[in-house]
Amino acid sequence: MFSEIIKSTTAIVTISIAVSSCNSNQKAAQKLYDEAKDAIEASNYSQAIELLDSLESAYPSEVDVRRSGMHLRPQAIEGLTMHELQSVDSLCAMQQIEGDSLRNVLEYVNNPIEGYYVGKTIVGKIPASAPGLYARMSPDGHFYLISSSKKKVNSTAVAISNDRGEARSATVNYDGERNDRSMGAEVITFIQSECDTIGKFASDNEGTPLKLTFYGDKSYSIDLPKDQAKAIADVYRASQAVTRFKVTQLNKARLEKQLEVARRQIARTFPDSVSMKKE
Repeated sequence: MFSEIIKSTTAIVTISIAVSSCNSNQKAAQKLYDEAKDAIEASNYSQAIELLDSLESAYPSEVDVRRSGMHLRPQAIEGLTMHELQSVDSLCAMQQIEGDSLRNVLEYVNNPIEGYYVGKTIVGKIPASAPGLYARMSPDGHFYLISSSKKKVNSTAVAISNDRGEARSATVNYDGERNDRSMGAEVITFIQSECDTIGKFASDNEGTPLKLTFYGDKSYSIDLPKDQAKAIADVYRASQAVTRFKVTQLNKARLEKQLEVARRQIARTFPDSVSMKKE
């Protein structure tokens, strides 16, 4: 008889603890929900999302509270996305101003094969006619260089340097096309991935004397003409500006899609009829 009383008492205590734990979890979950709602009203959208994430992970059994949270999440995402879009629009405006200023130092060359941009300091100069390093940019913003050596060294790479350091291109082996020796000069076309370090070096060291070195069976160096150095810096900066603008536009398109999805989710999800309210 005594043991049955003990068992009954233990069961009652266990049930009481379980009920108390459930109530405690519900209150804690409700607190996270309320804090997330307050964060949205205060435009602290990132904080709201973090609180809703905590609600989901810490209290998976609190279905009613989590269901109400499902309606808050797209609202938080909508607010955060709109804030990010405002920043992106401001960045676009700044980049547009930057692009407009760079257009003043470039000129478009209408080539029958493919047009390209060059720095205004070297407009009309043909690589095969004079030694040096000529910068160009494709219409879609890709930077590239054309080297020209009148001295036969069987060149396959170039570098520019000063007393601060050197930037060297990748090697382009002789193939009669990108590395050509048929016009009385050794002319090499370096695509962006092969020469962007040279563009950056020229931009970082604009206004300082630079040396151009041709590397092949032997090396041969000349002073890089100032007009060519200026053109390399200008064209490289323009290429970088185009790239940044493209990235910004892609980010803007992503955010606009994200905003559209969030608003569809808001339209589809409604607070439960017994939605959580502050007590």
